[in-house]
Amino acid sequence: MISQLLSHVGALTGEAKLWVFPQPERSQWLKKLDWYMEFQVARASIHKQIEFPPALLELAAHYEVDPPKIRVLPEAPLLVATTDLLPTHKTVVIPYKDEPVQWLNQIFGLWERLMKPRLRIFLPTQVNVHDVQLYCFEQDRSETVALVPDR
Repeated sequence: MISQLLSHVGALTGEAKLWVFPQPERSQWLKKLDWYMEFQVARASIHKQIEFPPALLELAAHYEVDPPKIRVLPEAPLLVATTDLLPTHKTVVIPYKDEPVQWLNQIFGLWERLMKPRLRIFLPTQVNVHDVQLYCFEQDRSETVALVPDR
């Protein structure tokens, strides 16, 4: 069975519990839907690593306590709970770097860690949908995914 290919009309309906997008620069869909997600994607993209004030660092050193190291990785997936915002439970943004197979491997790795919910992938701009369908078929993932082309 070949993965389900959705038109623009049916892209925002259905029973998928997990929607996956590339970053907004590579997805017309995400640019439109971020408004409904209360701009969580836009806000996350400008989030900076936490820098503790010098006074707090001095206090931590005085008491021989290591301050927590909280790293913000720009290439890390962003998971947003969207149950009350969109017709899906979770929305994930996984940065796309012009390597479709690597991007799809990240998606399916995350999908497995999330206990394999129904999946809908919104493809990046200029990604050939037939290549993605072939990949899904070869990886025996065809029945688990619905694909939405960017345009």
